[in-house]
Amino acid sequence: DAAGLRVLVVDDEAPARDDLEFLLRAQPAISVVDVAADATEALRLLQGEHYDVLFLDIRMPGLDGLELARLLLQFANPPLVIFVTAYESHAVAAFQAHARGYLLKPVSADRLSDAVAQIADAKRPRAATPTNSDGSM
Repeated sequence: DAAGLRVLVVDDEAPARDDLEFLLRAQPAISVVDVAADATEALRLLQGEHYDVLFLDIRMPGLDGLELARLLLQFANPPLVIFVTAYESHAVAAFQAHARGYLLKPVSADRLSDAVAQIADAKRPRAATPTNSDGSM
């Protein structure tokens, strides 16, 4: 549906990318899953599309995931970033780059569901609290 999340998976390893794409497509909250094999391809896709969230590998040739995440912070409306990596050692740097999550490979369907639910909740518009003209409830 139109309200579903738009997701971009960025990973230079095809098996990891394919597994994540498969798991994400099974999530009812997601309407679009695109994939990129590296950060440069991701930037090209981001020029033409808006994504709600990137599932981003950290270790990639060329521009790595942390560098891409820092570039995204310069966007007017940056997508949220969830890092997907085999390395626990990058967690601090990931959160310094404003990551919304950090999943270790191989990603379990349960952990992924939790991450998607958090993103869907973060993207859900908040209902305005009705107030009377004097400001009271």
